[in-house]
Amino acid sequence: MVIGLVLLISLFIFFSVEQSLIAGNLAASRASLAQNNAIRGTNENLEEAKAELQDEEDELVTMYSKWLDEDNEEIDASEEELKELTEQFKHMTEKITSHSQVQIQKAETLADKEKRLQNYQFKIQQKQKFLDEMGDILKSLNRTAPNTDIDAEPEEFLWDDEEFEDDDYYVEYYTGDDDWMSDEEWY
Repeated sequence: MVIGLVLLISLFIFFSVEQSLIAGNLAASRASLAQNNAIRGTNENLEEAKAELQDEEDELVTMYSKWLDEDNEEIDASEEELKELTEQFKHMTEKITSHSQVQIQKAETLADKEKRLQNYQFKIQQKQKFLDEMGDILKSLNRTAPNTDIDAEPEEFLWDDEEFEDDDYYVEYYTGDDDWMSDEEWY
């Protein structure tokens, strides 16, 4: 009886342990199924998100390609405008160069004319001094002297040369040339 009782208790313990293991395995299996269902749901959500991202990526690639095409058209247009502007710049540079050369020539001509005018001004001053001295000499000889005022009207400078035709100086030395000093003496 004791052996039967030990067997029975052993059998009861064995079935109790097995039942608890089976119950634990069932609980773990249910938890795994629930976890698998959650993972499957998450995978489905991720697949949907992946599909949406792929659509957005395709849309962005299409937009980017369109932008690149538009930019290339603008770049082509810009290159054409750049070529035109370069040609215009070359043309303008040539015009500026030729205009500068003309301006330099004009400046040189004006400088030469200014130098000649300064020489003429000096000659005129010398002639005025000479005329004033001649006027003083004529007055000292009791002769009528012409008006030598530089600011006077031009008609007042006219005087009759016939009065001096009998003068030996006029006949021998007057050549009719008003330049009494040559240009070489002033250079």
